[in-house]
Amino acid sequence: MCGILVTYGVDQENLSIALNKLDHRGPFNRGEVYVNKVGIGMVQLPMKSQHTDILPIKYQSYYVSYNGEIYDEAATNLQNEIEIAINSIHALKPINGMFAIAAYDVKKNNIILARDEFGIKPLYYYCDKQSKIFIACSEIHPILQLIGQVNINRFVISEIIVFGTQVDESTCFSNINLLAPGNILNISLDDMQITRNIFPELQPTIHSFDSALEKSVSACVGDTFRPASLLISDGLDSNLLLTYLNNDINKYNIIVNNSDLNVNSNQYSHLQQMHLNEENYGHYFKNAVTAYGQPCRMTSILMYQALSEYISQDDSHLVVTGEGADEMFWGYPRHLKINSHALDNLDVIDLFFPDFSLNINLLNNCDQEMHINEIRERLSSQPKNKLDLIDSMDRKFSLEPLLRRSDHLLMRGTIETRVPFLHFGIPLLAKKQEVERIAGGVNKKYLINLMKKRNPSYAIKAKQHFRAPIEAWFGKKKIDEHFNPSQLEIIDHLGISIDKLRSLSDNIRFDQVFVLKTAVMWYEKFENFFSK
Repeated sequence: MCGILVTYGVDQENLSIALNKLDHRGPFNRGEVYVNKVGIGMVQLPMKSQHTDILPIKYQSYYVSYNGEIYDEAATNLQNEIEIAINSIHALKPINGMFAIAAYDVKKNNIILARDEFGIKPLYYYCDKQSKIFIACSEIHPILQLIGQVNINRFVISEIIVFGTQVDESTCFSNINLLAPGNILNISLDDMQITRNIFPELQPTIHSFDSALEKSVSACVGDTFRPASLLISDGLDSNLLLTYLNNDINKYNIIVNNSDLNVNSNQYSHLQQMHLNEENYGHYFKNAVTAYGQPCRMTSILMYQALSEYISQDDSHLVVTGEGADEMFWGYPRHLKINSHALDNLDVIDLFFPDFSLNINLLNNCDQEMHINEIRERLSSQPKNKLDLIDSMDRKFSLEPLLRRSDHLLMRGTIETRVPFLHFGIPLLAKKQEVERIAGGVNKKYLINLMKKRNPSYAIKAKQHFRAPIEAWFGKKKIDEHFNPSQLEIIDHLGISIDKLRSLSDNIRFDQVFVLKTAVMWYEKFENFFSK
């Protein structure tokens, strides 16, 4: 996998310095070109071939910086992938794979950005039309290195507090945006105008889900010279993937608070496990927030950071995960509330944000509160049928943040993540099941039936969320015990009411404490970049 950096209006020397901050994404190969005040840099973690490519890739009138894997049979090397990607962008043709791409067209003097349908690979961009500066990058840190000072976007802070993630392309850093999944931007450097297109959904060509998943798993582990590993848990998704893999594949698992949940060497061969507990989680906390680059509600960032540091010690660079199965096949408790006979009366916003009123009450700024209410109204008024709205909400508020978490944290250890449930049209096969994805009060009924066929001995269990036990680790404390006075000042500075937090001391949820702790760590980490 790779790291992308494309700039306009930035000195070549600064391009090289910023590219250094992406070394962890591609320590095996690197290249940069500077032409017409445009810098195109790329670092590479080769996957398809050990051949040393000349970076960035040149195709027709384009210099291309690319991060991804395309699973077309014609995509046998990096050059082929670039050709498929560029041609598909021009034809607005869906791409079977995961990718982020930034390409400079010398002939037209424009930059093209594109990101895959689900946002498996991240791509950030910064545009200052007045100063004629444009930057696109796989991560936020190099952009900050280049622009120096930036304002805090408190509106996005409030979005994370209330919705758990940013809602649109804006990030917590003003004017640094996260390209939306499936979007294509065309930036004309002559006048700094931006136009946008969207990829259509990838249609399945294999209509048997069993066969499609088999094909996807095979592509994810076979389309590389590197040995693949599997992130295994006690859950259905990773165990279903295992039925398509050789049983002797290396498996990684995390033991939390000394509980292995029956994931042990008696159950799984070639298993490697590491521990996360109250004694060591603090070490991973700060590293996780730094890698993610924004405040976060997902306590699973602790587990992924721990896994990243552990796996990287094994010099392993490729893992397969079950990400996407819960969103595509309805694996969360909220999905059990969906009833085909009562869809018309279902409040989808309440379904996804049952604590909306409690969370918005924490905001101290009227403009931030108004911003959040406007978002809720906009989400509620989307002209979609309820099932389409549920699908888009799952993708926006659950799947994309999880995929971004996996990429940022694992790539810090130079580990590529592959997600078989999101390729070969499998998401549309899942969508065609409609509400039949749940049945008789049971989530992911379709996957359960497939698992019974492929591994009858597997014991189906109730879903357990992949979350850190922060309630036990944090303890029952009042707000002033969770945060020291200077940290409370930071929280107030970000637009969160200390008085309201104190009034909720006996009722505040631990996930709210967690996101506030990540906000404080985020501020302390990036404080030197914030405009005074």
